[in-house]
Amino acid sequence: MQPAKKIIRDKTPEQAYAALIRLCARSEKSSGDALRLMQRWGVEPSARQGVLQKLLADRFIDDNRYAEAFVRDKIRLSGWGARKIRTSLRLKGIAAAIIDEALARLDPANQSERLRTQLEKKLRLTRYKDTYDLKTKLIRYGLSLGYDYDAVLDAAGELIQTNDEPCDDVGSPRCCCAALPFRPSTSPRKITSFPCETWPGFTPPTSAKCVPTTSIRA
Repeated sequence: MQPAKKIIRDKTPEQAYAALIRLCARSEKSSGDALRLMQRWGVEPSARQGVLQKLLADRFIDDNRYAEAFVRDKIRLSGWGARKIRTSLRLKGIAAAIIDEALARLDPANQSERLRTQLEKKLRLTRYKDTYDLKTKLIRYGLSLGYDYDAVLDAAGELIQTNDEPCDDVGSPRCCCAALPFRPSTSPRKITSFPCETWPGFTPPTSAKCVPTTSIRA
C-alpha cells in the first residue's frame, strides 16, 4: 500500500493572485476576504499586501463595489436591516466610510416596507399562546434581522392590530383561527372545518363576526 500523497497547501504569491482572480470572476470579494484566503493558503505575510495591492490596482477587488453589492443582496434576498448589514461589513474589514456611503443609498420607505413583509412572513409561520407572546416573537425576529428597535416595535404593533381586527369576509378562516392557541395546518390538502365553537380549546374572540365555510384550504 502506497502512502498517501502529501497535499501542499502553501501557495506562492503568483498562485494566490491567479486563484483570487478566478474567485473574483465568480463573485465579488473584499480586501478582507482576500487577506483571509491568503492566510489560509499559507502565503507569506510579507507578500500578502503586495498581492492585494495588485488586485486592487487591476480592479479585481473594489471594496466600494463589494459593499454596494452586499447591501443590495442582503436587502433583496435576505431581508436584512441596516444594523445587521453594517455589522457584517465591519467584520469583513470594510472601512466605516465605505459602509456609510453604501447604506446612505437606502430608501427609508422601502426599508419599512421590507420590514413589514418579513414580519408578515414570520406571523404566518409562528405558533403563539396569546397576543403578547406573538408580539414578543415578532419584535425579537425583527431585531435579529438588524432593524431599528422603534421601527420593529411600530411594525409589530400594526400587524397585531390588523390581525385582531373584526373580519367580515365570510369564508375566511382568520376570524376563527386568530384566537386559537395553535396554528392550523399549512399543508395544501383540503380539510373540513367545523363551527368555531366546536374547535378544541377555542374561545370565541370578541372581534369575530364570522365562521369558516364548510370546507377551506389550509
